[in-house]
Amino acid sequence: GTLRQRSDDGRAADVTATNLGLNARRVDASVGQQGRWGLSLGLAETPHRIAGAARTPFNGVGGTVLTLPAGYPAASSSAMPASTLNTVDLGVDRKRTDVGVSFLPADGWSTSLKFRRDVRDGTQRLGASFYATSTQLAAPVDQTTDQIEAAVSYASAKAQATLAYHASTFRNNADSVAWANPFQPVVPGAVRGQMALAPDNQFHQVMASGGFELAPKMRLSGDIAVGRSTQDSAFLPATLNTSLVTAALPAASLNGKVDTFDARVALSAQPADGLRVNASAARS
Repeated sequence: GTLRQRSDDGRAADVTATNLGLNARRVDASVGQQGRWGLSLGLAETPHRIAGAARTPFNGVGGTVLTLPAGYPAASSSAMPASTLNTVDLGVDRKRTDVGVSFLPADGWSTSLKFRRDVRDGTQRLGASFYATSTQLAAPVDQTTDQIEAAVSYASAKAQATLAYHASTFRNNADSVAWANPFQPVVPGAVRGQMALAPDNQFHQVMASGGFELAPKMRLSGDIAVGRSTQDSAFLPATLNTSLVTAALPAASLNGKVDTFDARVALSAQPADGLRVNASAARS
């Protein structure tokens, strides 16, 4: 369904809804006044089905600790008693929320602020192993990604410029998964395993771009972006096997940091009819 409203002073409102009776549904709404201000809202859900009625011997599917039923017979082959298998659905549901605000304070000037949140929840297939014995796990998915974009722009007949900021934050509420070994231990005490999942991280970037008309047929433009990515999730222990003696980890976490820099400048000119000259330089 779609609902639209207009007024003589340039005010407008729109609402669009799609597939409301389905798992993949979407609603978009906006209101504002042309050339003055605007507000938008978007809600969407998207299912991703990986496998239906999958079978697993593990209990606790959907959580970060997978266990085996009491008395589960450790297997030396792929044979598993039917009575020990649970039926699970593998798939991830994504929910997206978009909010945007724009404002034009004066002639030639515009500002905007956008926010997006993606939430992913469900289970995914993950391979794990104890040396030569492999296991397929139904690993949990519980992730949230937030993105913010803010920008200020100016435009005139001869000059244009934009200053913008972008931030992205990723949070994983299930940062690891532990599982019971369904096979005979390859070494004494190898009865549980643990794997790290995607770690929390964030990225921030400041960008500037602009262009200027040096002459009626000559234009100078350029852009620059400076960013930083960070990740500082704690390391998992080297092993869960208490019968093994291992050295201490060299650090408690990665404390990772990546700085990015991108810049470009370009000059274009048309000295004569049918002749155009372009020159550019870039650095990353």
